[in-house]
Amino acid sequence: MTAEQRQKILEAPALKAPPGVAPNYLNPPNIRHEFIGIYWCLLALSTSMVLIRLYTKLRIVHRVVLEDYLILLSWGIFAIAYSIIGVNCANLPYGVHQYDMKVKQLITALHTYHWGAIFYSPIILPLKVAIGLQSLRVFTPPGSRDFVFWASHVLIYANIVFYIIEELLAIFSCQPRAKAWDPTIQGGHCLNHVLTNVTTAAANTLSDLLLLVIPHRVIWSLNMPKTQKMGLSAVFSVAILACAASTVRMYYAILLSTRKDSTYYVAMVGLWGMPEITCGYLVACLPVVPKFVKVMRKHPFFTRLSSGIRSSFWSTNTGPQNSDPGSKGHVRGRTDHKSHLKMGEIGVVTDIEFHELVIRDQSTDPQLDIEEGGDHGGGESTEEFKKSEGRYAV
Repeated sequence: MTAEQRQKILEAPALKAPPGVAPNYLNPPNIRHEFIGIYWCLLALSTSMVLIRLYTKLRIVHRVVLEDYLILLSWGIFAIAYSIIGVNCANLPYGVHQYDMKVKQLITALHTYHWGAIFYSPIILPLKVAIGLQSLRVFTPPGSRDFVFWASHVLIYANIVFYIIEELLAIFSCQPRAKAWDPTIQGGHCLNHVLTNVTTAAANTLSDLLLLVIPHRVIWSLNMPKTQKMGLSAVFSVAILACAASTVRMYYAILLSTRKDSTYYVAMVGLWGMPEITCGYLVACLPVVPKFVKVMRKHPFFTRLSSGIRSSFWSTNTGPQNSDPGSKGHVRGRTDHKSHLKMGEIGVVTDIEFHELVIRDQSTDPQLDIEEGGDHGGGESTEEFKKSEGRYAV
């Protein structure tokens, strides 16, 4: 192919427009602003959750485990690589229909999406392995070989094998590699990208579903009050959102296999991959949030802030009171203040913090556990309660 012939192809439409639709090559409809807003909001949420987990493990619990390093690795790739790719996607712009592009614009878009697919597995693999290890650490007693033990191990190893294969396919699916994004290259060959996308999306949905089922199978078999089970279940139910996002992603991957408008549907697949990743960080980090909240409530800054809000609320609702100690207004003011304090105590966020889920660290005073544990329902002792739960320190 001569340079003139290639240039003619580059200036040609990337796809024939549907009947009645006029191509718009200068300012095509897109979802650039939506993409930028969604990405930076999800990145901010993911970063906040990862920082809370790291602070809790380093400064409060003083215990860092393998999962923490894996989560940090995943977040680092997500924050750095996807930020660069996100800027490039916004400049395309993002989510343009292929019939609104010329071939030269198509090459740029497919090249950018190709790098997004390459970095997907290095982000999601350490994150899902971390969640699997967390399930093992929290829900499997030492020496146990129960359902959670085997299911978590199978899920961890299956994810490792699958995402390594998926990464190799993303990198080496075409020979030469540039053929993956440049349709002007003659010769060479590519694997079926459509089959790879659908398989990856289906595997993500299945693994997200298993990450949801495994913890709940244990939580609802614990010997604890129903309200506490519901609280623990809520913490781990964030995986439902990951399942929903991966299901929508699989839907667009299937559409990609049946439609010719590849740039639009590839963009949708990538867009729904970001909430799935963010939900993974929530699943991994939310279990430590109650501990973080409990400790932060005792911090002088938050104590003063809480006192100021209470004082302001009380003065607004009670108004000026009679200074006479024997007056009814003074008595009413004292009663309202007492009621307000009680309401404030009840309304404070409580701490799930794994006391009903995991045993304390070995350095903790056993007597303190007994004093804090109290009656867990059913009249059983604290030691019997802990043994029935079969928990770990996180």
